[in-house]
Amino acid sequence: LLLTVSIGVKNVNTVSADNYACEVTTGDSHPTCNVTLTYSASPLATATIKVINGSKDNGVTIGIPSGSTNNGVASASGTTSIEKGNGNYAEVIITANKAGTETLYAYESTHGNSWNEHYYAVISVTVNKATPTVTSPTAKTNLTYTGSAQELVTAGTTTGGTMKYRLGTSGDYSETIPSATDAGTYTVYWKVDGGDNYNDNEGGNVSVTIAKAAATINPNPTGKTGLIYSAAEQELIT
Repeated sequence: LLLTVSIGVKNVNTVSADNYACEVTTGDSHPTCNVTLTYSASPLATATIKVINGSKDNGVTIGIPSGSTNNGVASASGTTSIEKGNGNYAEVIITANKAGTETLYAYESTHGNSWNEHYYAVISVTVNKATPTVTSPTAKTNLTYTGSAQELVTAGTTTGGTMKYRLGTSGDYSETIPSATDAGTYTVYWKVDGGDNYNDNEGGNVSVTIAKAAATINPNPTGKTGLIYSAAEQELIT
């Protein structure tokens, strides 16, 4: 049996009939078609492969047979079955559902769970984490002491994962923007937690200052009137 593998992974939703991520023929040597994609939330990343039926006697199903591990990382769609007959083929769309690895199979459908004893091909899918586009948080300016807590930064943004913050060099990061009340200079640290499908971003830090408030002074106090001795101290001016 002839195995033809042509690697050239595409993160696209459609490809021409002659531009497959890989091409593989089912056979008793269990050839492998390797597909590598990078996760994308919308639209989901896909690649089109060509699977050729190497058996003249049985049809072929593309997917995850009963009893095999399904990680939910990738799935097959489009044409997922091939009629019996050596040379018949299907154009199969592989969709990356999340980052990780998945093993799909093109196996003889008439043999049920005994597929691994016969002609089949392995479709090995790797979905890499995506790198998000990140905008750093920025320091709020012109902050002056008010007696109340004030947020120190304008929130950053990320196209994937979660932006997190921490005030100072210790403690846990959280999604809450740090606040402070007293006048002084503060350092806000930030990072992006990529989660399951995105790469982490180590982030950085932002220095923020809350200025002291100007004192309110009454330059012309007035004396209180009507004061009567009480044997206790009394304020003399207002």
